[in-house]
Amino acid sequence: MVFPDPNAKVTRGADFNFFHEDSVANTAFDQDPYIPGVRGSSHSFYIRTSGATLEYSFNGSTLHGRLTAAQAERFFPNRSISKIWFRAVGGTAIIEVEGWANA
Repeated sequence: MVFPDPNAKVTRGADFNFFHEDSVANTAFDQDPYIPGVRGSSHSFYIRTSGATLEYSFNGSTLHGRLTAAQAERFFPNRSISKIWFRAVGGTAIIEVEGWANA
């Protein structure tokens, strides 16, 4: 019997994780939304920022949260989202979004 290499890369099946890094300079929720690439109805994700204050919205019109230098990351457990809009306050913000589907 031949066993697969335990150190081999995973090349089959769906990937239930994502990572995205970008810069945000717009000052309104008027840009195209970021669409997380996680499959499944429920997933968890982190948003991290550096630089300017970053504000985010889950519907494109209402401010739902703010990340600052003092609180530069936020964890969202078991959250179903389809879109996130970002805007920067006072300059350009660098964002990182990472997530995974929940079992």
